[in-house]
Amino acid sequence: MLAVTNGQAAGFGNENGTGIPFQLTALQSEFEELKDAFTTQQSTVGTLQGKVTSQDQLIAQLKAENAQQEQVIKSLQTTSADQVKQIKTLETKSAEQTTALSSLQSKSAAQDQLIQTLNTRSTTQDGVIAGLKSQLLQTGELIKGYEAQLPAWQNKANALQTENDAQAAQIIELQNRLNNLQTTDYTGVIGQLNSHVATQQEVIASLQTQLAALEAKLANLGSNPQLPGDNTTPTQPDPGTEPTQPTPGTDPTQPTPGTDPTQPTPGTDPTQPAPGTDPTQPTPGTDPTQPAPGTDPTVPTKPTDDVVLPQLPDPTVPTKPTPVPTAKGDYEEGSALITYTGAWTDFAAPQNSGGAVKYTGTKGASFKVNFTGSALQVVGYKSKYMGIADVFVDGNKVGSIDYFNASTLYKQVLFTASGLELGEHTVEIVATGNKNGAALNSNINIDKIVVE
Repeated sequence: MLAVTNGQAAGFGNENGTGIPFQLTALQSEFEELKDAFTTQQSTVGTLQGKVTSQDQLIAQLKAENAQQEQVIKSLQTTSADQVKQIKTLETKSAEQTTALSSLQSKSAAQDQLIQTLNTRSTTQDGVIAGLKSQLLQTGELIKGYEAQLPAWQNKANALQTENDAQAAQIIELQNRLNNLQTTDYTGVIGQLNSHVATQQEVIASLQTQLAALEAKLANLGSNPQLPGDNTTPTQPDPGTEPTQPTPGTDPTQPTPGTDPTQPTPGTDPTQPAPGTDPTQPTPGTDPTQPAPGTDPTVPTKPTDDVVLPQLPDPTVPTKPTPVPTAKGDYEEGSALITYTGAWTDFAAPQNSGGAVKYTGTKGASFKVNFTGSALQVVGYKSKYMGIADVFVDGNKVGSIDYFNASTLYKQVLFTASGLELGEHTVEIVATGNKNGAALNSNINIDKIVVE
């Protein structure tokens, strides 16, 4: 508010320039200065606020870096502890390795000594080998001697077989003659002849056995380098002698004259009994199967009115006993009826009969079933790993089995033998090593057999 005195406003028109206009100008100037100062302070405050914001960000960044550094420090502390443990473990292992090294050095020394011993043995064995080579040369000469004897043995066996065949034919002829002659029963004489033939067959069998043993011995001598240590051969005969040759002029297969009841005494008639003797018994030393000289053995002697000679019965063939058949039913792969050849492996699977089968992948491996009956089934499984087998019945090949199937089929009837004559039979399944083109392997197997 302005104060007015004497009709004038105070301060207006002051010549000294101290009136109101001058005060307003001063105030305006001061206001401008204050305004400039405020603007400057406001700019300074904005600058300071920016610095504060930057510092806040820097502080947050430093805090984050500090947290990371703390994590790194903790990780380094953990790593350091692990490293301390590893150092202790390595120290322990180092001590163990030092002990092992000492043990290996001791073993190495022992092995060096063993090598020296083996070298000494090798030298000794070289000398033994040289001796065996020398004995092998001697054995070669012995083999040549045996080979030279083989034809003589074979000739003897052939001669005995020929004689046996001739005597068998003679027996048949004698039986025919006896059938045509209505005379007494000569079965006793025939039995003696049969006994004689059986004896000669035993001699032939013995010679054949000796031949087989000799051939096996020759094969062993030719293929086995391990010979006896001494220079003597107990199987070699004395030079110039042959232990298998009989005394000159004698035939070991023929009895001494007069000791064979099947040979007639020269000049006697075996077809007529001596007066006062039993017509059913042959006279000692005579052969009742030989006709009297000048008579026809095919024409029967006319019986007298008071003596009726019995008709000689036809030779009887002993009846073959009826075989006892194997009990019908299932027999698992481990049954005693089944025998295996080659390498077979057991395979357990609940889908199979009895929970298991046997299989093989070896070419030539086989299983054989021996049974008495007329029919048999072989049961197994098929799969993509199975191959092909050959089937033999009583030694004759009758077909093949293809075990292959893309998916596994259990308890399959692989082969059936039926319509056989009641008796003893064998069924053999042999792995061929072949397979279906789509199969992954050539295995075969057996689960069980069924006797029907």
